[in-house]
Amino acid sequence: FTTVVLGTDDERVKKLQHILSDYDIDADIVEATDILLPGRLQIAVGDLHAGFEMPMQKFVVITEKELFHKKVKKSQRKQKLSNAERIKSYSELKVGDYVVHVNHGIGKFLGIETLEINGVHKDYLNIKYQGNDKLYVPIEQIDQVQKYVGSEGKDPKVYKLGGNDWKKVKTKVEKSVQDIADDLIKLYAEREASKGYAYTPDTAEQQEFESSFPYQETEDQLRSIEEIKKDMERGRPMDRLLCGDV
Repeated sequence: FTTVVLGTDDERVKKLQHILSDYDIDADIVEATDILLPGRLQIAVGDLHAGFEMPMQKFVVITEKELFHKKVKKSQRKQKLSNAERIKSYSELKVGDYVVHVNHGIGKFLGIETLEINGVHKDYLNIKYQGNDKLYVPIEQIDQVQKYVGSEGKDPKVYKLGGNDWKKVKTKVEKSVQDIADDLIKLYAEREASKGYAYTPDTAEQQEFESSFPYQETEDQLRSIEEIKKDMERGRPMDRLLCGDV
């Protein structure tokens, strides 16, 4: 297979090549106008929403986003915690609910208040923090707030506005994410370098055996079977999870 890894800019492309070389994987940096080398791993500057695969042409494209499992463009950071869920509307909140603000941590929701600032009336989320400090969040910035979901009957720790505790938590989480990203790069690199056993296409005996199955497969089942068989016929380890609903 010819594999191309896309980096967002020249600097990221060079970094990707360096990371891969740490795992003894050779990768060529190519330009958009270059002719791709068949069967080689190559790195180029590109920006796609997601990679893709063309099995018939033996061509694969992997984005940097998929390698790192996160967005690489600089954008407003949205903290995602395992015990928080996204809020689409303030109507999902009840007075007394615990919420998580991306920059200030966990506080208690006290309700919606209308405040007048510079002659303009606007609605704000009123969130109470440690020491009865209050934070007023404009309704249009509700994407900065998530609803806290924790163990039933157990109140979470409420943070102090301007304190360092929440910053420490965020730093710890970000380091964990980076560690996971490094592990993913290593995993993808090892998968790219490793070789798997390629099974032969179905024989007449296999087809005869399958035809004896007494039940009618659904369209989804038939598609899953076909995709898995195609993976098994490729000379690389299969990475697939099949879940059945009963």
